[in-house]
Amino acid sequence: MKMKYDKKELCVKKLDRISVKTFNVHQDYYIKKLEKDYQVNIETGAYGKKYYILEPKQSNTIFLTDASQNIKCLKSKALKNIEAVLKAVLIDDVLPVIDEIVTATGISKSTVRRTVRQMYDEKILLEPETEIIRFENKYTGEIHESCRKKWSYIYYDNLTNGKRDIVDFPNIHKAWGEAFGEKIQELQHMHKSNYNHKLALKTASIHAWNEINITFNLEKGKRAERWNVSSEYKNLINRKYSCN
Repeated sequence: MKMKYDKKELCVKKLDRISVKTFNVHQDYYIKKLEKDYQVNIETGAYGKKYYILEPKQSNTIFLTDASQNIKCLKSKALKNIEAVLKAVLIDDVLPVIDEIVTATGISKSTVRRTVRQMYDEKILLEPETEIIRFENKYTGEIHESCRKKWSYIYYDNLTNGKRDIVDFPNIHKAWGEAFGEKIQELQHMHKSNYNHKLALKTASIHAWNEINITFNLEKGKRAERWNVSSEYKNLINRKYSCN
């Protein structure tokens, strides 16, 4: 069933009562948001007045029928957001950074953050395994052990024009880790009993990124945790979209 709205009606009835001024400034964003659920056509009437014709898309959210019982307890809107976010990252190769997902899906930043938290809560996104690493203190020769999560990272250049370019240098992760670890040891040796680990982590991170930017000629290097999506949901998304 098609529905016809003028601009003010659209803002009130379909866009959570945003102002017409807000809609005019961010029209592309709000049209894209509507297009998740509707076919959107714009008609021009008398005196140039615009009308927005919305026709609901048929709901085919896969999680309502195919997913684990736990996930079905979530509201339909939450399920659709989960699907949209997973499709963006798994199928459309969107960098798993909140701002990039917002741009790709048209979902608000707060909703994307909430959706990611829900995916962790529902075991759609999985925490990485832990590993024991051993390293030598170059100042004392002592061998230390540390337990850490086995995160996999995607490195990218945060350009001044606002774009994020993924960089694929085979040794960038090792280089970052070495620069970070050496700075931590240096700070421990320098400050001894006055060593502040929280402050050292921040200082070592800044140092590591400075080294990476110089070594790999980046404007402002960053990294994002690579999502570990459970095989069940990865298969569901791939089955629905990979052949499209």
